[in-house]
Amino acid sequence: MKYYFKSKSKKYLLTIFIFITLCIILSVIYFFFVSLDIKYNHENISTTLMESKANYLTGDNSLIALYVDDKSVSSLDDDKSYVLVNYSCTNNEVVTYDWDTKILYIEPINKATNCLLYFNEIKNMTLFDRILADNSGGMSDENIDFAQISSDTNGNGLYYTSDLSLTEDLNNDGAGERVYYYRGAVTNNNVLFGGFCWRIVRTNEDGSVRLRYNGTYENGTCPVNGTNVKINNTMYKFYNSSIDNKYNEYIWEDGTGESIAKSTVDAWYTSSGLEDYEDQIANVPYCADKSNVIENDPFLYYGATNRFLNYSGGGFSLKNNPKPSYICNDIEDKHTVENDNWGGNGKLSKPIGLLTADEVVFAGGTKGLDNNSFYLCTNESYWTMSPSYWEDSPIGSTLFILSSNGSLIYVGSFFSYAILPVISLKHNVIADASSTGSYTNPYRIVN
Repeated sequence: MKYYFKSKSKKYLLTIFIFITLCIILSVIYFFFVSLDIKYNHENISTTLMESKANYLTGDNSLIALYVDDKSVSSLDDDKSYVLVNYSCTNNEVVTYDWDTKILYIEPINKATNCLLYFNEIKNMTLFDRILADNSGGMSDENIDFAQISSDTNGNGLYYTSDLSLTEDLNNDGAGERVYYYRGAVTNNNVLFGGFCWRIVRTNEDGSVRLRYNGTYENGTCPVNGTNVKINNTMYKFYNSSIDNKYNEYIWEDGTGESIAKSTVDAWYTSSGLEDYEDQIANVPYCADKSNVIENDPFLYYGATNRFLNYSGGGFSLKNNPKPSYICNDIEDKHTVENDNWGGNGKLSKPIGLLTADEVVFAGGTKGLDNNSFYLCTNESYWTMSPSYWEDSPIGSTLFILSSNGSLIYVGSFFSYAILPVISLKHNVIADASSTGSYTNPYRIVN
């Protein structure tokens, strides 16, 4: 098969030439005026960013286009808070936005910069909702191995309980409620409340949020992971003696007394001024679990010990698949202020307590393994309120502590360690829209 090509007529070629020439002329004129506009606007923008440090970029929208919640706007409102969620620049410039100072940076900026910037307005949410929103709803813990410490491959971030048999059933429907908890070397679970810094440990089954004391806010920051923090800058015995089985109880079940730890926490609660914020503090259980007693003369082993450890041949070994729990099985161990909705014992005078050994394990610690990188480790040993065992010997009553190396260990109640109180904020407290939970910008409660 042959193909034949026929040339165009001279008249046709002349028409094409004239058309192309006109297009070139018009393009030159267009880009001349556009370049003038770009130069003018970029001079203004550069001044805005680098000289006056004004809050927002306010150039011509054909050059720097702003979108908030997918709607085009000419500027950002000084009275609102925003997060930069995406951007597109024709010359691959890097755009950052400091929502705290409300300054936008484009690097490098020049006459050819042309960007589309996409923001979302940060609206006030409950602290519970912010926790989920800032952590993409959390991750299931079904693959976490609680016999091992937290790590990038064994839990680092916000998780939720996949096994609802390990949480309290508030709805009486036969299944517990989902609990969200932080695990590992997280840095975005800081709260500023009542004049103190706190670390979010977990949500409670009613949507309230459990916090552990984390020192004071100084020089624009809360203490970072691994910083020594303790109330009153003092070490305390859990009790002065360990010769009685009740001396590892937060409140003695026989009603005759209480631990030094409890009296210390209660006194601090009053002196710290937290009573002024009681309308925001939830009445939830603080569990000193002595349930499921196993007797092996001369020992009595209690709740958390039996969940995590095996005893054989005169020593303990870690179970292959330990199951930490948020359930408090015995009302005598389920300490609440009276008139609670949890079926607690009403023995607390203040809505405050300590961490449990189970909360430490969920968060990334475990028995006998050091973990000085996870957020509960302060490089200083401190008490939990979880009894470990009783031995009919000079050791007597023991409890779990979180050691300075981040290991969960048991010690006699007469030793002295730091005390870090725990409170819970009600489910409806509002976190300031501009706060992010970081050390330098902790979640701030606004209602």
